[in-house]
Amino acid sequence: MKFCRFCGKELVNGQCDCHDYQASIGNAAASNQYEDAYKPAKEPFLIQSFNLNFKSFSGFISSLRDQSGVSEPASSAEDPYERNVPIVPDCIQPEEDEIVVKQYNIAKLRTRLKFMKAEGRLMVTNKRVIFRAAGTSLTGNILQQHQFKLDEIGGIEIHKDYKFSILNFIGFSLLNSLTIVLTHRLFFSIGNIGTIIIGIILGILGLLPTFIVYKHFWLKLFCSIVASGCFSMAHVVSNKNSFIGLLLILTNIILIINLIIVCYLPNLVIKIKTKCALGALVIGSQKAIFTRRIGDDYCGFAEVMPWEDTIIAMNELGTLIEDLQKQGDSAIEKWSM
Repeated sequence: MKFCRFCGKELVNGQCDCHDYQASIGNAAASNQYEDAYKPAKEPFLIQSFNLNFKSFSGFISSLRDQSGVSEPASSAEDPYERNVPIVPDCIQPEEDEIVVKQYNIAKLRTRLKFMKAEGRLMVTNKRVIFRAAGTSLTGNILQQHQFKLDEIGGIEIHKDYKFSILNFIGFSLLNSLTIVLTHRLFFSIGNIGTIIIGIILGILGLLPTFIVYKHFWLKLFCSIVASGCFSMAHVVSNKNSFIGLLLILTNIILIINLIIVCYLPNLVIKIKTKCALGALVIGSQKAIFTRRIGDDYCGFAEVMPWEDTIIAMNELGTLIEDLQKQGDSAIEKWSM
């Protein structure tokens, strides 16, 4: 027989209904709850539920990545790019009396060899300048954020130009080699007359996308490579007919133009300088170590390209920051319109 240590009553099924005993049980449960919070959670050996998203390719990759344990499902947002989401207050907490002035969709960032892709936004408030890039990679969602006090900003440089992409040129070389092999196999079993006729028809069809397709530059390049291969075969079989030779020259010119468009990518460099620091935050393509300026901090992506608000930001960002620094909150109404 056991008795309650608080009231002295006999315990029923090891418990007592008095207030002190019930309170002691509650405190013990609460302490156990906090103790459990510090214990490492046991991870299952097998997938708990097979629930893949087949609505889109990106959704399938994301769900497969989460279920296989490559990324943390708890950190996977519905939209990893945070499109049309204001940085303050939806992503980060506002400071006291902080007012959002303007936000720009300023850059698209990617590193193709690492399967990393993100979209960068720049927000200006009456207290801070914030850059935030959100996106995905092969192993999970990625997030990058930089913020500066408005009074610390010493200047902003924005450069928009074009940069030669070695990776795209390698892709062209592989595509060109593959197309040559396929073209030779196509015409291997066809007679001379058939090679000339089919070569001219396919060559002309291969040139059409360059003139009628909007963007899709890799498709235009592929079709012009096919056209060049077809005209080359027809030119050789026809004993170097002058008309087919002229078509071949024209096709090669178009091919070179498409190659230049594919290999020269839009490039964006944004430098945010502070008044006291030696270096700057560089939102731009990652440079080799021996070409970097001492103190500069790069965003870590191989390619940074302009986005929909880049030109607008180039035209007004410097003036906006200067007005806020000189006029304070009285400049908010001017720029919020």
